Amino acid sequence: MRQRKPRAPDPEIWDESLVFAVRSRLGLSQRAFGAIIGADQRMVSAWERGKPYPTRSARRLIRLLDKRPDIVPDLQAMGQEATE
Repeated sequence: MRQRKPRAPDPEIWDESLVFAVRSRLGLSQRAFGAIIGADQRMVSAWERGKPYPTRSARRLIRLLDKRPDIVPDLQAMGQEATE
């Protein structure tokens, strides 16, 4: 029987406090932040507690929001267009 190779660890170092810090700095609720990231409120809450780990794409978007808070209105508008 062939054994699977273990996945390589993610080279990114992640600090779960970044989720709360970015969300707070943007003045968004967990629900509103989740809508921008593409997650529900329960997932954002879990990320803020460090369980589970956000996906790689979510981590990248969170870091982008940390560096570019000016894109929040554009992301919110995109979310509204998707629901229309």
